[in-house]
Amino acid sequence: MNSENHDATTQSLIKLANKNWHLIPIAKGDKKPFLSNWGAKASCDPAQIEQWSEDFPQYNWGLLLGPKSGIIDLEDDTPEGREIFTAAMEAC
Repeated sequence: MNSENHDATTQSLIKLANKNWHLIPIAKGDKKPFLSNWGAKASCDPAQIEQWSEDFPQYNWGLLLGPKSGIIDLEDDTPEGREIFTAAMEAC
């Protein structure tokens, strides 16, 4: 990754962190964080995000779901699940 792309990625991450979204670096090609105790280490601190971005420039990033970030994930892995999800969203 060149310096310009790295800087743009870091700035995008900081914008997410400024929304109080807790981020964590994730090794490329993996879905789980590599840092031990990652749930507690996920951070929205711009200084921490910048440091991780420098330390792990080729890594992907994860978003901690739940109360800390105020985000939940809903999935519909089956046709029945999709129907339930659609009905719930239409009710809102």
